[in-house]
Amino acid sequence: MSTALDWPKLRRSSPDPTAPRTPPAPLLALYKLLAALGVLGSLPFVIPYTILTHFLRGPRLRWQTLRDHLITNIVRVALIQHTLFLPGVDWFEWRAVRSKSSDAPGVTVTKVTLPPAKLPRTGFAVCPAVPAVPRPGFVVTPKSKQALAKAAPGEKAMLYFVGGGYAFGHPLERTYVFKVAHDINIRVLAVNYRKTLTPETAFPAPLLDAVAGWEYLTNALGFEPKNITVMGESAGANLSLLLQRYLYDSGVEGPGQLALSGPWVDMSPTNITRASMVNNWGVDYITWLAKLSAHAARQHYTDEAATTPYFAPANATGAQWSNLVKPGVKVYIHGGEKEILVDEIRTLYKNMSEAGVDVVYVEEPHGFHITPTMSDIFQGSTGYKVFSKDIYPLIHREVDPTNWPPSQGDKKNV
Repeated sequence: MSTALDWPKLRRSSPDPTAPRTPPAPLLALYKLLAALGVLGSLPFVIPYTILTHFLRGPRLRWQTLRDHLITNIVRVALIQHTLFLPGVDWFEWRAVRSKSSDAPGVTVTKVTLPPAKLPRTGFAVCPAVPAVPRPGFVVTPKSKQALAKAAPGEKAMLYFVGGGYAFGHPLERTYVFKVAHDINIRVLAVNYRKTLTPETAFPAPLLDAVAGWEYLTNALGFEPKNITVMGESAGANLSLLLQRYLYDSGVEGPGQLALSGPWVDMSPTNITRASMVNNWGVDYITWLAKLSAHAARQHYTDEAATTPYFAPANATGAQWSNLVKPGVKVYIHGGEKEILVDEIRTLYKNMSEAGVDVVYVEEPHGFHITPTMSDIFQGSTGYKVFSKDIYPLIHREVDPTNWPPSQGDKKNV
């Protein structure tokens, strides 16, 4: 067991009444309309300002083209709405929103229904108000493989969790999973886990959905746990760490590898006081949207629970990392020097290293949040190139200790 926590005392008897909720549908529609009008109304100011500053002062990040600089500032303005209210449930969560050959060259996309998690619920996952339910999964497969075939001996796979602050995000909304399945030649199961917008879908709902994805890969498709790499970005990286910890605490063999991009690893209320949250705000494209979504996500738990390794793994130390040390899980972390989460990412790496975890950290100079999975949007960043080069030997279990990670010239010791 990695953590001995008294979960009955760390759970609330009823949801936190102060937790934010998604507004009623009519009010949410009005908010979204006003937000859209606000974004459109800002463009006559944002676009000329960005163009002028790009050429007169230079881009805020040295790799940014004018296109990247414009998109960064427009996305930042658009995301401000999520600091004011939570979004509604994604109407397209069960759809393969990008599956055409033009969207996914070299791969196929197969939608599957993941049965509810069967693993007996213990500790953190015990919450009668939150049921285990079927969820959509998408198997992204290189054309040289069959999507739903049983795993061949030694075959590798990836379990992928998208980011979005546990408030939004569809795993096929960008081309990352298509590119990584094609470039690394593996099957990727992308799970569209529940977003924590209501008492019924708050934690432990995302964890139950992650377990359902794990059980599909190991039981239905027959992949060996050691041959599965769990990969997540931002909140999805948080969920990756949470899944591995929960499997370990439940006595179930977990993944052999974790690959984390821009991990959000401190969901405690004090997270927004970290220096990078202030210093990199206005450089990174993401905002403090997590203040609302983190509160909603943990509404079935006490404030004390928010500081545990389940919600704030960045602060775990020593024996609290036995869940990774004892089974010898290899961990790869990628972060950006200019992202608002970089302080907690550096703390995570430091605490893992000191605890004896087999971990490496690559920090992209002048990088911001999850550039490896945003390469179709921010084309000037080298994030995807570095990330895919590094995780190839990790996923295929071919790590050379003398050259790990392969991009070690970019590695920053923190």
